[in-house]
Amino acid sequence: MHAILNADPPEFEGEPAKVPPALAAIVRRCLEKRAEQRFQSAADLAFALRSIGSSAVTGSQPAVAAAHAPRKRWIMAMAAVAAAAALFTLGFAVRDRTLQSEGPSFYRITFRKGFVTAARFVPHSRGVIYQARWEGGASHIYLAVQGSPESRDLEMPSGGRLMAISMQQEMALIAPPFGDYSTGRLVGASFSGGQTRPLLDGVLAADWAPDGLSMAVLRRVNGINRLEYPVGTVLADKIGWPLWLIRVSPDGQRVAYVTRTNGTAIGMAVIDRAGKKTYLGAVSGQNATSATAALCWNAKGTEIWFRSFDPSEPGTIYAVGLRGKRRVALRLPSQIQLYDISPRGDLLLSTGSSQLGILGEAPGDTAERDLSCLDSGKVAGISDDGRIIAANVTGESGGEKGSVYLRKMDGSPAIRASDGYAYRLSPDGNWISGYTLKADGSRRFVLSPTGPGEESENKVPGLDVGVVYGWLDGERRYLVFGKRPGKQWQCFVWDAGRGTTQPLCVEGIADAFAYYVSPDRKRVLIPTLAGGWLVYPLDGGAAQQPQGIGKGEAAIGWRADSRSVYVVPDGDGAGSIPVSIVEIASGKRSAWKTIHPSQPVLEIYNLHVTPDGRAYAYNYVTAQSDLYVTHGLN
Repeated sequence: MHAILNADPPEFEGEPAKVPPALAAIVRRCLEKRAEQRFQSAADLAFALRSIGSSAVTGSQPAVAAAHAPRKRWIMAMAAVAAAAALFTLGFAVRDRTLQSEGPSFYRITFRKGFVTAARFVPHSRGVIYQARWEGGASHIYLAVQGSPESRDLEMPSGGRLMAISMQQEMALIAPPFGDYSTGRLVGASFSGGQTRPLLDGVLAADWAPDGLSMAVLRRVNGINRLEYPVGTVLADKIGWPLWLIRVSPDGQRVAYVTRTNGTAIGMAVIDRAGKKTYLGAVSGQNATSATAALCWNAKGTEIWFRSFDPSEPGTIYAVGLRGKRRVALRLPSQIQLYDISPRGDLLLSTGSSQLGILGEAPGDTAERDLSCLDSGKVAGISDDGRIIAANVTGESGGEKGSVYLRKMDGSPAIRASDGYAYRLSPDGNWISGYTLKADGSRRFVLSPTGPGEESENKVPGLDVGVVYGWLDGERRYLVFGKRPGKQWQCFVWDAGRGTTQPLCVEGIADAFAYYVSPDRKRVLIPTLAGGWLVYPLDGGAAQQPQGIGKGEAAIGWRADSRSVYVVPDGDGAGSIPVSIVEIASGKRSAWKTIHPSQPVLEIYNLHVTPDGRAYAYNYVTAQSDLYVTHGLN
């Protein structure tokens, strides 16, 4: 036993010519002390044996003349060994290519019923940190170890979103209170539990640098989005329409981020520590989505990998090089979410399925109805009488240009109204404000009838862009969100009949959809860049600040009295939505109701309520996914 572990095997006995050098090399490889230096499979050994030929194996060779010099025999032996080594190398290359052609391998990490929302590898370990909602419960953050089906709840405070894991194995989270543009408080936390440590407010996204000491953050300061790396050093300022994700390269010298571009398409950029920006181009078509997206650098830092932002490609992962060249890295017939890539090149991803549905109550109903439009309908509006809703359908079911559907609240089947995307449904339910896509992918803003009538393009005098967000008193008078050439976003009163446009609010208003005209058509409630609200009189006069809408809350519409509004907690979706009524003059608050879905769901959000409170509709999400570590992708 000692000899097997420590001593070299003895030389072959007998006449050397009876044991060909190539065969001797194979035998000695089989006897190597270190396992990684031996053949890795019987197939490899068989390939090597076949490569030296049957005559050499049997030893049936011509007798070697005694006159041959020992040096010549030594040279021939070395040549044979070299040839065998070359054949071994070829065998391994063929084997590796064969294994690659068989595709990647997947190792499952999670085994519970629910949905994974974020995940990261733990540096220098076999651990994985992930965030998930299991068995219809709240979101928790867990630690798992590859090879074990169990996960440990890290008992982090509720409401946070996992962002990154440092080299020192410290977590970065985005936690409440949340502000405008879904900003939040950046906090740090240890794997061992305990209290989180507040780091920075107004953060959209964050990532640790490879050194584990500094961070890159995408944050919002005075309504302006900027990228800092490290914190306090601004690399990019005045970033328009960013998505909530950034990623630092493996060498710590670059940061990748994405923004909306040319409408709703998504463009990708990389910026280095000196502030030099490289735009990699558009990485999606129009109607793109950022749902649970992530950017991941490959191990060499030469490509950025991401799950497709196009809803029609839920199973495709792309890789983009630093010159903007894009390729398909993985395509599966399932919904994929990509979260991380390890230094070894392993992928951390989830596969599963999800559905975006609609629940609501019509006037006189005693229970909610399922009002879903195909598998991805998102509520765009509800008529004041509660008889009809409009919804946007994207993804494969919505088609390349997207689709707008109408559905009566009595449960009648959904009807496709048009191509495109809807922003608003008119109070009487007769018109839809939205856009359709041109051949070049740009948007054409239109008003479309829900019944008889013709579609008309929004050609607002003096504006580059004009989107209708409300209907005013009089014939063809609208509240418009737009901008003049070279100016910032602003709201206007557009009288299409007279062909006039009048500014209503100041320049530089928030780029959100939350603009609400009061039922008496005398005032407009508008969000501010600082995260607050203002009420503008439509007949002129100074704006007033409404009372009672707290930080971390959002107004979702006026009450019928035109003096109070519906208010809900701001931020990500949850299992229920408490709704309050707030009088904007006095700040007096009363509870209206808490929306609880009538069926098991992952989360609910996007609530729309009629002014009289007799009808409402909202979105729900059902989803199931499993987390995997994937080997074998390059």
